[in-house]
Amino acid sequence: MEPFLREWRQDALNKAQYDSAIFVGDKLLALTGTDEDAFWLAQVHFAMGNYTRAQALLSKSDLIVRNASCRYLAAHCLIKQNRFEDALAILGERNPTHLIPSSANKRKAPIGAMAGEDAAANLSGGGKGGQSGSTNVGTAASGFNANYPPQVQNVGKRSTIFGVGKSSAAAGKGHANSRSLGGVADKSGTGPSERRREWEASMEAEAAAVAAAAAAAASAAAAAAAASAEASNRRYEAGMCYLRGICYTKQNVFDRAKECYKDAVRIDVQCFEAFQQLTKNQLMSPEEEWEFLNSLNFESITIGPAGAGADGSPATEDIVQEAADFTRMLYSTRLSKYRNPDAFAAAAESLASHYRLGNNADLLLARADLAYTQCRYEDALALTSDVLEEDRYNFGAYPLHLACLFELRMKNVLFLVAHDLADQHPEEPCTWLAVGVYYFATDRIAEARRYFSKASMMDAHYGPAWIGFAHTFAAEGEHDQAISAYSTAARLFTGTHLPQVFLGMQHHAMNNMTVAEEFLKTAYGLCREDPLLLNEMGVVCYHQDRPKDAATLFRKALEVADDMDCDPQAWLSTRTNLGHAYRRMRLFREALAQFDDVLRLGGKNAAVFSAKGLILLERGQPDEAAIVLHEALAIKPQDPIATELLNKALTEMAASSTVLQLTGGNYGPIAGKGRTARSSALDVDGQENTMGDHLRFTDRGAGLEATSEDVGSDTVARFENDLLQKRMTAKQQLADAVSSGDATSARAARHRATRRSKGKGKSKDQESEGGDDMEGVLEGGSQAAVGTGGGEDTNNGSGIRHAAG
Repeated sequence: MEPFLREWRQDALNKAQYDSAIFVGDKLLALTGTDEDAFWLAQVHFAMGNYTRAQALLSKSDLIVRNASCRYLAAHCLIKQNRFEDALAILGERNPTHLIPSSANKRKAPIGAMAGEDAAANLSGGGKGGQSGSTNVGTAASGFNANYPPQVQNVGKRSTIFGVGKSSAAAGKGHANSRSLGGVADKSGTGPSERRREWEASMEAEAAAVAAAAAAAASAAAAAAAASAEASNRRYEAGMCYLRGICYTKQNVFDRAKECYKDAVRIDVQCFEAFQQLTKNQLMSPEEEWEFLNSLNFESITIGPAGAGADGSPATEDIVQEAADFTRMLYSTRLSKYRNPDAFAAAAESLASHYRLGNNADLLLARADLAYTQCRYEDALALTSDVLEEDRYNFGAYPLHLACLFELRMKNVLFLVAHDLADQHPEEPCTWLAVGVYYFATDRIAEARRYFSKASMMDAHYGPAWIGFAHTFAAEGEHDQAISAYSTAARLFTGTHLPQVFLGMQHHAMNNMTVAEEFLKTAYGLCREDPLLLNEMGVVCYHQDRPKDAATLFRKALEVADDMDCDPQAWLSTRTNLGHAYRRMRLFREALAQFDDVLRLGGKNAAVFSAKGLILLERGQPDEAAIVLHEALAIKPQDPIATELLNKALTEMAASSTVLQLTGGNYGPIAGKGRTARSSALDVDGQENTMGDHLRFTDRGAGLEATSEDVGSDTVARFENDLLQKRMTAKQQLADAVSSGDATSARAARHRATRRSKGKGKSKDQESEGGDDMEGVLEGGSQAAVGTGGGEDTNNGSGIRHAAG
């Protein structure tokens, strides 16, 4: 009856008919009363969500004390009821670190586990009752699998046939020989012959060999059974370490939770639940993650009956090594993408080519995460879209998918995704994360904050919701609230550096440079390969008047971005910052090279053109500066920085041209430019704090139309033409006066004007000298020398001469 009930129970469970499974399992437990059947029934209650019934069932007959599997399930039931203190009371607070396999005692050939299971089946007598007893222990360790695979059962039958069957046949044969020999002896009437003594000796030897073989088989079976029980106990101890970590996480004791998760994976490297908690909740830094992966003993993996050969042969050492390498590669794809991108690429390539996992959702998400880290948002979005097309409600893919949609400003797609999730799965935190991201993308900050908060309340350890919640305060300039929210995220996710980076950025916005630098250094201790972090550290150094350190950090950020194969356009702001740092260091050639690269890679930017104009003014090249600044104003006509710099450039150009054209001020072209350059450099450097601050670390993009005409050159040319025209007019008037023969009246008029101005007369020589002076003044191009007659002409002439003298 018991085998029938077990088969009925398993069939009901396979069809998800939990009520039938509970009904039959209860009757089976009443018949047998074994721990295995009680554990099986409690598992069905747990699967149905009847946590109190399962825990009450396990509390009977001291099952929790006697059996590790029952203790694990009882603690899990209490955790589901949010009774974390009671769960820790059952689990204990110490991890069994003595169970961690080391390289000295690692099991290179886990074949004994399978041999032990076969021997345990032989010890049970080969009958159905014995088989069920040994099978239920395996069932408790592997879930609800009630029976071994057929090949394992066949192995047990073959062992029975070639063991017990063979000895029975030999015994029958011995009796036949005894009768025949005895008959011969009796018939002959002779006593025991030499042949009979030999036969008796052979029979005794055979009996002794059979007894020795049976004893050896029993010893091997006992050892194998003990090894199998030890392996099962180790798995449940690792599971209890994982449950301890869950309890400490719910109590916000993250340091102890992290140690519990790490010990769980160390004890049983196949405890993926604990490994996922470490990586998903960002409890370890990128460097710490890879060090932890390298410390794991993957060679301790055991392969049970399901991993045996197709013919029932035990697993070889090559199969075990392949399983270890496969598990290592799977785990490496879950780690942070800031470290060892080459190792990740090799693992992904091997999994895709050798094991045909190229289209697996987890591997596609790992590649999408790498693409997002490299700022290749379109590639990442294509990969996440493939995952969601295959599995529309793969909730693990949505945070990355939503981030890509936000970066690409695809608001309509965000709207559709949020509405679909809200209609189908309102109980999932990622649903309200999607709604919050949509409102944040449409600049409706208050609504976005409300839905981010809702997602974080549904799952207090949902990282994307906390980061989005803090971003809403930062977007509104509420720095104190943003700092509080980022601090909570940093406390919940101790392994990620992003909350520390955002805290540094907020303090930088509040001009708390020292505090900002401390937060950024803390983030640098967690992750040294993030270009965003290096850029922010350089910005803080720049504003602390340390341009040399800032330039070093900006260069390192660009080098890391290049090593990570990032999109060059994503880090144009860092290259712009490097140009400003070179400008502050007065390395004008290097600064211009950086700004030219920015314009070449990122299109036309008014701020970059303004920065180039400022550098050209500092180098004493106002003509080139005016051209560049006109380009900046063509992009952004109302830019105050470009307008102010252009006025300064035109002023310097006009001053330089006036110095070159003045009579008696013949400095020469080179001398004039040299004087202008010196004054320009001093003036611009003096105004750097007022104009330069607006130019620093801006990332504005706009289109540039045709360059406007050089206003400074037109002004100088117009001034020269007017001056030449007036000079020619004055000469013509003088020539007309001389040719009319009115030289005497002209001389008398000049003499009267001289007497009125100086109060005394002049001799003829003096009069002729005054005529020469007039000639010189007219050659100088004075507009006031041209008179129309009478006293006005005299007054104007005396004024010009005084100015000329």
